[in-house]
Amino acid sequence: MYPHCYILPDITAELVETSKHKTPATKQQVLVLMSSLFKLTPKSILVPKKLQPLCGIIMELMEDGDSTVRESSYETFAILLAIMGDRPLQGYLNQIDKVREKKIREKVPTDLPPPPPLPSTQAAQPQSPSAQKAPSKTGQTKRAPKPAAASPTSGGTVAKVASATARSTSSTSKAQTQTQTQAQTQAQTKTAAASTSTSATGRTRKGAPPQADSKAKATESSAVVIPKEEARKKGCSFFGDDVIAKFNSSEWSQKLEAMSCVKEVIEISDESDITENCLFFIGFLQHFPGFDVPSEAVGEIISLLAYVITFSSDLSSAYISLLRGFATRLSEPALKSKVVTLFLSICEIQAPSPIIKELSAIAIASKSPKVTYEIVDLVTTIIIDFGIPPVEVSPVVSLATQLLAMTTSPVEVKKAVTKMLCEVYKRTGSSLRSQLSDIKQSLLGAISREFDKLTNTKPAAPTRSVRSKRPEESLVEKLRSRDTTQQLAALTKLSQLEQSSISGIDDKVFGELQQLVTNSNKQVAVAAIISLSSFVSPSKESALQEPVASLLSLFSDANSSVQDALHKCLEKIISVMGISFLVPNISSFLSSVTSSGKMGLFQWLTKHFAEIAKCDKAQLMISPTLMCLSDRSTEVRQSAEALSKELLSQFGLDVITKEISRLSPTAEKQATTVISSLSRDSGESHVQEGDLYRSPDGKRARLEANSKQPWPRTQIRSSSDHLLLLRSQMRSCVSDDLHPKLFARDSQIWLGGLQTLSDAVHNYPSAVVDNLDVILKWLTWKLTETNVSDIEVHKSLLRFTQDLFSMLTSTKYKLSTTELEIFLYPFLDLIGSADRDRRLKMAECLKILPKLFAAKDLFLVYADSLELATTLKFGKVACLQEMRGLFEVHGLSICTPSVHIPLFSAYGTKNTEQKTQMGALSILITLRRIVGEDIWKYIP
Repeated sequence: MYPHCYILPDITAELVETSKHKTPATKQQVLVLMSSLFKLTPKSILVPKKLQPLCGIIMELMEDGDSTVRESSYETFAILLAIMGDRPLQGYLNQIDKVREKKIREKVPTDLPPPPPLPSTQAAQPQSPSAQKAPSKTGQTKRAPKPAAASPTSGGTVAKVASATARSTSSTSKAQTQTQTQAQTQAQTKTAAASTSTSATGRTRKGAPPQADSKAKATESSAVVIPKEEARKKGCSFFGDDVIAKFNSSEWSQKLEAMSCVKEVIEISDESDITENCLFFIGFLQHFPGFDVPSEAVGEIISLLAYVITFSSDLSSAYISLLRGFATRLSEPALKSKVVTLFLSICEIQAPSPIIKELSAIAIASKSPKVTYEIVDLVTTIIIDFGIPPVEVSPVVSLATQLLAMTTSPVEVKKAVTKMLCEVYKRTGSSLRSQLSDIKQSLLGAISREFDKLTNTKPAAPTRSVRSKRPEESLVEKLRSRDTTQQLAALTKLSQLEQSSISGIDDKVFGELQQLVTNSNKQVAVAAIISLSSFVSPSKESALQEPVASLLSLFSDANSSVQDALHKCLEKIISVMGISFLVPNISSFLSSVTSSGKMGLFQWLTKHFAEIAKCDKAQLMISPTLMCLSDRSTEVRQSAEALSKELLSQFGLDVITKEISRLSPTAEKQATTVISSLSRDSGESHVQEGDLYRSPDGKRARLEANSKQPWPRTQIRSSSDHLLLLRSQMRSCVSDDLHPKLFARDSQIWLGGLQTLSDAVHNYPSAVVDNLDVILKWLTWKLTETNVSDIEVHKSLLRFTQDLFSMLTSTKYKLSTTELEIFLYPFLDLIGSADRDRRLKMAECLKILPKLFAAKDLFLVYADSLELATTLKFGKVACLQEMRGLFEVHGLSICTPSVHIPLFSAYGTKNTEQKTQMGALSILITLRRIVGEDIWKYIP
């Protein structure tokens, strides 16, 4: 943690709680704060687990009723998308419709600055890696405690986060410069001293190279944990590009600052994150800054590595890199205790035997007597702490024999070897004597005399032990092995686990199975699939997501054994988890793979089509299925058509056609043809008259849907989701030739479409009536969308409106409430912004409405529109004029006097708009003429 502030994960709970506030302004401020914090937080902290509640906030606020909140949520998600990329957020992108996704991508910033580096820790911290002490021989190495997180206090979170971003690093510059100078001075001193390096007794080995050369050689021979380029790329993701740039700098102050940032990130990481990335951290530090650095810097590295490996259960071959990288540092007094701490921790993880073997090789190859002495002393410590049972005697004997045979070994090294053998003798007894036959007799006699002194001496009890591995940890080791026999044995054991044992299996096993299901060895792949099927359980839902994606890729595999195992595994998943668990992955798979993979998937999926169409995530399948209708493979197209039929039956034509409008032009054309054919074959009575289709059932379905989600009462904008719905509904009402004309941008083209509709009004009135709701939506949209300067175009639309209403009057058709509201509310809104000539034309259209709709209900719509804030001045005037006309014909029977007369009185006396005031007063005068003096009892 930063010592004086909080970072984003610390205030997640507060953000979640505040996002549920009822005030839109508060919700918007939450989103603004999240956007700022995303920009200020290193990418390494924004791991999926910590992002989940934050993304939940954004997804929930995308559905908010307030438009400003929705827009802010799009901007926040866009910033997160710019930082994280698509892949970590793919699950959330799949839940967002195409229109919103397009808006979000338009808002993604292209010049987002990198987050500031993590500040150096200056304040007192909980115990950190650098504060670890050398282990005592009385107890086992304890796991270093994770730094405690400070609890956010009420009202201080935002201020503290802001203080973190504004924090200056000037306070650390002086210290870093001083450290750099000391490091360089000490490195020069060490190099000079190494050229005349002496043994523990002061004797120099013949031909021994300088100590610096020895370290360089040890480093060059170190096993590489991960390639440097891989470490760099992943390091950029974890720590940021600026940290890598500082490591590459020639200035040591920059490297030290980068090291401080790495330390901060590791210390604030969760235990699970460190465990998962342990090998990466080791490999990264091996290259950045490297193990062959001055003592001050390498001490921090060693302490940090000792902290990291306490969370690991398996170091694989990385322990070799650590031993070779730091064994020579045992000769440096300032580092010895830290190196011992690190190596003993490694023994607890990997067991002492391989560690002693590797240390023996380093000691024998070393040209520095001091290094050899310290390694032998460390091996003695390992024997004392861990005892002899977990340590094989042979590597210890081999080390002793070779060192004693070297003529250049000084007396202190030989004494250290004798001490080491004595500790072994305490624990094994006289059996050790027979294994020392290769040692010179003169030396062996001295060793035997030391053994004789220990005849009745009992060794101290071991104070350390090798960590016991859980069963799955050893299985993971075998799964990672390149030996096919070991892999198959581990997979067989996994497949035989009881269901009760599955919940305790580490999720790392799933990561290995994900790799093995696509193994080139088909026997291993089949065994991995079978093992994976045994792990299917609701408790492992999240861990199964990625392996399932790999499973679906196997539909491109022609091997029959793989396909049989794949089908059985997927059937098991469906039976336990339900088909909806697979749907998101199936949707992604159909959107990306080649025809061969789609064909295999559809062949298996055919029997589940009806089940998919009825599941709660079925809508995710619509778009990829429609895209498959234009696939080059006949089999894929036929299967996609069968699934489209089920989806059409479940969701209806409106939803499907809305999705069609989002496809590419080629896919849209093909999908339109297929869906039109399916809808006509599905039992709906589609009869074509001219360029219109008659479908009473379709109209009833639309009106029912509109009652659940009403058409907006304001003007429809071209960017609105409602326009997409209008396009899709119109597609089911008119021919493929007429549809593009009605939505063309060129006025001459869509006026041609308008003429076609005008002809239909005269020639096919029944078809117009069957599609009247959609035609009215289109009409009010075009009146809004057309430029106000196009007077002739507006006149054409108004003439069409008058012709349409005249036809409805002549056929004695009565508008439904839904049809009236679709037309009247936006139309009155338009009157409020029109010029005088067009207002007169529009008023003529309104005068026809009493013939098409019950006067009392029409009056209520006018009264409702009068109260709408969106209705402008002239719109209100038009409402008042029409209401006066209704009163003149029908009297007070069309209203509730006690409710509406006070309304007119308020407009007549308090409204500041003169025309609105005059309109209200004219109604009151008309009412007085109708009811006489009784009107006064209704006026407050």
